[in-house]
Amino acid sequence: MTVLLIAGVVVYWLGGKAAAGTLPINYFAGIRTARTMKSKAAFEAGNRAAARAAQFVGVMMCVEAIIMGLAWSFRGSPDRPNVIWGTVVMMGIIVILVGVLVAIAKAQQAAHEVLEDEPPDDL
Repeated sequence: MTVLLIAGVVVYWLGGKAAAGTLPINYFAGIRTARTMKSKAAFEAGNRAAARAAQFVGVMMCVEAIIMGLAWSFRGSPDRPNVIWGTVVMMGIIVILVGVLVAIAKAQQAAHEVLEDEPPDDL
């Protein structure tokens, strides 16, 4: 749960860098698809377009970590599974996954628009 909380903060921070246009093209952070990696302009446009969705995912990761911690503390006896725990985990995974897919779609569309106007860089 702590790892999820820290990862959520990092994802939110990276979304802020992408929104500000200060996330440089790299192979470690940001939305890195074949289309966004074709040029620096495509990477920047794609990640800028995905920034709000990425920040949403970061917030939801933090919320999920907190809710998981609370659900774990009220888990009941070890011999009977807690339905709330499993439901919380699955709901969080679904929300985070949808947020990631929205971010990717936004990045792809923005990168496509940039690539229509310019040739790819040699990275």
